[in-house]
Amino acid sequence: MNKTHKYYHWIIIVSAILIAVLFNWENYSRFFIFLQNSGKVKFRTGVYTQASFLIINTIGHFVLFNLLAFFNYTWKDLFIHNNWARGIQISLIVMGNFLIYILFGLLVGWTVNQYVVLQRSFSTYFLFANYAIAILAVAEAYFLILLHKVKTAEVAQLQLQEEKKHAELAALKEQISPHFFFNTLTSLSTIVRNEAKEVGLEFIQDLSRVYRYALASGQQDLVTLQEELEFINAYIFLVKKRFGEKLVYKAENLGSLHASKIPPMALQLLIENAIQHNIITQTLPLTIRLYTEADRLCVENNLQPRETADSLGIGLQNLANRYRLLTGKEIVIEKNECWFRVKLPIL
Repeated sequence: MNKTHKYYHWIIIVSAILIAVLFNWENYSRFFIFLQNSGKVKFRTGVYTQASFLIINTIGHFVLFNLLAFFNYTWKDLFIHNNWARGIQISLIVMGNFLIYILFGLLVGWTVNQYVVLQRSFSTYFLFANYAIAILAVAEAYFLILLHKVKTAEVAQLQLQEEKKHAELAALKEQISPHFFFNTLTSLSTIVRNEAKEVGLEFIQDLSRVYRYALASGQQDLVTLQEELEFINAYIFLVKKRFGEKLVYKAENLGSLHASKIPPMALQLLIENAIQHNIITQTLPLTIRLYTEADRLCVENNLQPRETADSLGIGLQNLANRYRLLTGKEIVIEKNECWFRVKLPIL
């Protein structure tokens, strides 16, 4: 029995106690009034009869409520199969409730008649006086069933959303690696055409180290800022072999945030985006700044856009989607005529 069903069983039992007391409240009042007016002979026949009636009636209400509530909430599943026709299921449930109500009423009446002499049959009184308890018991059982289905559906929906989120995140991660590899190969082709053979070999060695991080971090949803900065330092070293002094990188006052977390390769995507979309020359160097502002990590570059910029259209949108899936937060993109800035939430 799982915790939910156990909790609902206790709800039924507590409800049965409350119903039994409430439905006999007037009888309790009458009994205590009768007891006060009975004089010193407290155990004469009238007192005994009323006390017996009150006790049996209260216990009867408690047991009847439990029998009907538990039958409708759990026991019917032992006798009624889900592959039976709907009409047959409903008929058997109605019949089961009717038999429990009648047979229990007769049993209580027979028990009472063995010990207490009443003016009328207790079975008749019990059956006709307590149909409201039967209705309440059945109603509570099906309310709990409905509540359980709603909660189960909510849990299933949350699990489905979580699985969908992980699937989407995995797809986004799969986009990053070829995107990163494509751009580094483009850089390599430029170096091979324009630089000495030794420079190309050194670039390939550095590329292997950087790409090793890209593969390892691809197994994680988040990495520490310190890990990402170590990777960025290696990546900047790699990129500077292509651009030299034409590219300026500054990381300002980030020591206190090293334990903070960000999606892997988030900074690399932003730096790569800046390189792709801006003119980089000796007279127009590109400056990339990394700093904090309030509760955000900022990546900013001076804006000198190319007239045409090759792009796979993945970088910024990929990063925005990953932040949205992982944290529910949005990245902030700002720009004016002089600079372009992306603010990342610090996790």
